[in-house]
Amino acid sequence: MVSSRNPKPGSARTELRNVICAVAIDDEGAEQKINAFANEVLREDAARRAAMPRTERSIWQAIADALNAAESAGMGVGIDLDGTLTDHNAWSVVWDRNAKQWVLAGYDAEAGAR
Repeated sequence: MVSSRNPKPGSARTELRNVICAVAIDDEGAEQKINAFANEVLREDAARRAAMPRTERSIWQAIADALNAAESAGMGVGIDLDGTLTDHNAWSVVWDRNAKQWVLAGYDAEAGAR
C-alpha cells in the first residue's frame, strides 16, 4: 500500500514531493506543504462547486417533454456513443464544442437537408 510517506514512483504526488523536498529540505516539512496544498485545492474546488447555479427542474422537464413528444409522434430518439441525439434516419442534435451549444445537424451530412 502506498502512503503519503512512500508515494508511488512517477506519481504527481511523488513529483511534487521531490520538488518540495529540494526546497524544504526535510521530509516532514515537505509532507506538511503537500497536505496544505491539497487542502487548499479541495477548498477551492468546494467553493467553485458551491458557486455553480443549480439547474432548474423545469428545464429538465422541458427536455423530457420534448423527447416524449417525439416518441408520441412515432419518432424514436436514440443516443449514439458520442452523445449525439438522433432518430438514426435524417436528423440529429450534436454538441458544438466551439459554439458551446447543441445544434441541429443532418444524420448523414452528405445527404443534405431532408
